Amino acid sequence: MRFLCVLFLTLISLPLCAYADKIVLKSGKTIEGRIIEKTRDYVRVESQGNTLYFENRFIQEIKEDSPESPRQDADKPDTLVGEEDKAGELNSLFESGLRYAAEGDFDKAQEQFTKASELDKSDNNVKGALGILDDLKKGLVSREYVTDLFKGSYSLMNEDYAAAVSSLENALKSFPDDPDVLYNLAMANYYLENHQKAVEYIQKVLSFYPNDPEAYWLMGNARLALFQYEEARECILKAKELFEQAKNEQGAKEAGKLLDDILSHMPVDSAPISP
Repeated sequence: MRFLCVLFLTLISLPLCAYADKIVLKSGKTIEGRIIEKTRDYVRVESQGNTLYFENRFIQEIKEDSPESPRQDADKPDTLVGEEDKAGELNSLFESGLRYAAEGDFDKAQEQFTKASELDKSDNNVKGALGILDDLKKGLVSREYVTDLFKGSYSLMNEDYAAAVSSLENALKSFPDDPDVLYNLAMANYYLENHQKAVEYIQKVLSFYPNDPEAYWLMGNARLALFQYEEARECILKAKELFEQAKNEQGAKEAGKLLDDILSHMPVDSAPISP
């Protein structure tokens, strides 16, 4: 039932290059990259080979210094604009549902998640959130557990990682082997730079999901932050293979780029020899 995980897939990357533009989020986090699009609702930035979206309401300041001007809505096909509007509405409904659930208002949360599902029935985050509320109605999980889980997820989405860890650790007390909670705890600890802790949590996740490409991706990034280049390379290589098997072209492409970056920064005596 994992939710709120794919959302963060492209936000983890190897900080190897310096960029001109900077986006300062209200959380205090700074994103460096090249702004390639600005609208009244969001900014799209290319950073470390990934394309990231940030809603304007979460942005405190934008410092532009790129030689190229970002494209405007008028430069894009109407169909693409429509798809991005739909994605923005979906994210807004999902976040609203998380907020209501974190406050314990599960009826309103259900309404928001249901509206999001009507926009995209295949969205894993939305399906997972609705599944948790359904488990609550069936009495399979406690109200306290669900509240802590949604609190942690909402904090994670809004980059309040310390609060996310606190809530998710409470949720873990109810279900010590919950792979979804473990994954989100790994993510939160990664951003808090508790990289060894992130590795420990993600290792537990892999014991439940041994073929999960996202788990290997996160493990690889955590290993990389610990300068464990060979272990990181093996994890990202495994993630790439699993992404390819799942026909996830974006994931495979990003894994390939990260592999190239890892190889270029590995010590010469430890880098694998090409056949």
